[in-house]
Amino acid sequence: MKMTVHTIISVSCAYCEATEMDVLGTFIDENEARECFEKQKQEELELAEECSWEIEDDERNFLAYEDGNFNNNFVMLHWYREEIDLQI
Repeated sequence: MKMTVHTIISVSCAYCEATEMDVLGTFIDENEARECFEKQKQEELELAEECSWEIEDDERNFLAYEDGNFNNNFVMLHWYREEIDLQI
């Protein structure tokens, strides 16, 4: 039996503070994963617009960062999807 697992991960460093990595949730239901991803993306989008950061956005990835190389100010959301083969 196969099952698809969706994991939403956030990595950020805003205002030159420490870089943080958080697993926001692991879901079996794709709609719940989408809800989590979109909710967090909206919060990060507000920060990115407030800070005038560059934004890259697609269905499963969101990246916002201060323009320039080797800069610490950024936020990234990643929707990781994996199919698992369950041995029952």
